[in-house]
Amino acid sequence: MNKKQVSILFLLVFYAVIGFTAAALLFFMGTGKKQKAAFSPATIEAAEKEHIVEEKIVPEAVTEEKEPMLYYKVITTNRFTPLNVRVAPGLSSNIIGKLPPASTGYVLEKGEKWSKIKTDTQEGYCSNDYLSFEEISKEEFPYH
Repeated sequence: MNKKQVSILFLLVFYAVIGFTAAALLFFMGTGKKQKAAFSPATIEAAEKEHIVEEKIVPEAVTEEKEPMLYYKVITTNRFTPLNVRVAPGLSSNIIGKLPPASTGYVLEKGEKWSKIKTDTQEGYCSNDYLSFEEISKEEFPYH
């Protein structure tokens, strides 16, 4: 090897060692301390005490009051194109059908962004952005 090749090889090795050392320092300084502090015996003991205190405060016989079941009739608000009906909530879920504009049905499960609805021909999830909800009585709801 000539002098130029030796100096290039030396620089490559030198920068590789510097890079590896910097990465190791960042790893051990950044994550090592946090992991030690999070799982120290004092931290674990404090968490156990907190858990025990929480258990003593909450009575065993307390039952949550359930909100009354609400029933809804629904009409789709899509005006020009069919509304996609999906197998599960979310845009990435498979489309299992389409509803024409102004389709009507009932809500089986009402969610914040998606609801499971049932019409005469379809059952699946639709975005609440394209649904208009009308609260109805339990007696008017056909699916119990």
